[in-house]
Amino acid sequence: APLLLAYGGVDRRVPLYHGTEFLAAVKKHNSTVDWVEYPDEGHGLAVEQNRIDFWTRVETFLDQHIGAARQ
Repeated sequence: APLLLAYGGVDRRVPLYHGTEFLAAVKKHNSTVDWVEYPDEGHGLAVEQNRIDFWTRVETFLDQHIGAARQ
């Protein structure tokens, strides 16, 4: 199943290496994985530009994988 992973590079709750290890494990069985890393983010998306980028990626990801009914 398609998967979108987003991680903050300075996240102290979920260190980046957890994400990279998870990505490596998932890719062994699932090639449909999109990875995005925000080097200047912690656990949440505090930087406005990163929030815009992330939600744009989410919209694109959902459009590609489940379609969208736009009016």
